Amino acid sequence: MSDLGNSGRQLERSEIASLYNVTVSTVDGWVARGCPQIDGGSKIGPAQFDVAAVFRWRIGRAVADALMALDGDAAGMTREEAEGRKALAEARLAELDRHERAGRIMARADLPKLRRILDPFNAIMLPVG
Repeated sequence: MSDLGNSGRQLERSEIASLYNVTVSTVDGWVARGCPQIDGGSKIGPAQFDVAAVFRWRIGRAVADALMALDGDAAGMTREEAEGRKALAEARLAELDRHERAGRIMARADLPKLRRILDPFNAIMLPVG
């Protein structure tokens, strides 16, 4: 998991688009839906975004979208319940991140490499067992 949520680094609109692998017009759409920006740009310079603020906003949007997608379960949910679910999800993600950085769990992306290492061992040991 990335540390973008704590960076406080400032990027231009095109850099934010590149960071998230989206178009500049997608970033413009985010701004129209409330994505925070430091300033809207001018003749002097392009719009600036705080990477950490954009990261937190995107997490909030993803959680809100996921809650809206739930079948009837979210329909009667109060704002407090939704915020509680969001806080729980963020805490679980942070815990997984700590475990991954400490080497107690591995990233799913590393599984193919592990399989390549273990396959020859399994080929030798399985017939013995």
